[in-house]
Amino acid sequence: QVSYEWIRRAPSVFWSGILHLAYALYFPIVAAGPILLVARGERDRAHRVLLSIMLAYVTCYVVFILWPVGGPNYAF
Repeated sequence: QVSYEWIRRAPSVFWSGILHLAYALYFPIVAAGPILLVARGERDRAHRVLLSIMLAYVTCYVVFILWPVGGPNYAF
């Protein structure tokens, strides 16, 4: 497992911070699309984008309910 070995062989506070920041910004980035479209007055496009995002999330939730996945806690 690359991530498991990498952090042990080359620990870096800088890169760890950058990767954690990218992970933390995921949800604001997803929300930014519909918010910016509404701010620009493009409510129809914002509705379609929001519907697409919600459909993707619901699809992923259903897939993970049908095929559960064990995380790295079980592997390590």
